[in-house]
Amino acid sequence: MLVSGPGAPAVAKLDDLSGKKVNVRQASSYLESLNALNEKLGGASKPRVQIVTMPDALEDEDVLEMLNAGLFDFTVVDSRKAKLWAQTVPQIRMHEDIVLRSGERSVGRSASKAPNFKPRSKASTRTRASRGSSRPAWQTIRRNSARSRKAPRVRR
Repeated sequence: MLVSGPGAPAVAKLDDLSGKKVNVRQASSYLESLNALNEKLGGASKPRVQIVTMPDALEDEDVLEMLNAGLFDFTVVDSRKAKLWAQTVPQIRMHEDIVLRSGERSVGRSASKAPNFKPRSKASTRTRASRGSSRPAWQTIRRNSARSRKAPRVRR
């Protein structure tokens, strides 16, 4: 989803990004989407989007906070993250009508439509405590993973 900051120029459609700077993380699918847009704009003899790559050490949330502070005008992030963070960083504007990539589904939505998908029953999601163990499941998982990292014992 395209997200703009407080001082960003107005955009009504995807082609309005032509010639504008858009900041995205280097190793992200958003960069691929912008490259595809640039190919489309180049084919239509329009100026390409000026892609400014951000360090991979930054998370999407960091980029949205920088956008909110007005450090740059546009970025592209996952729509779920944008909607969540729009409540926290009020200066950003989500452009839900401007679609960079269509046809994608999140794993949660598409998994339920998979042919072998079986929803968990309430009985299978009970806590370990209700099954007789006094230790929460996360402690057992952590304890077991720590054991598996240890070198095997050698008996003499």
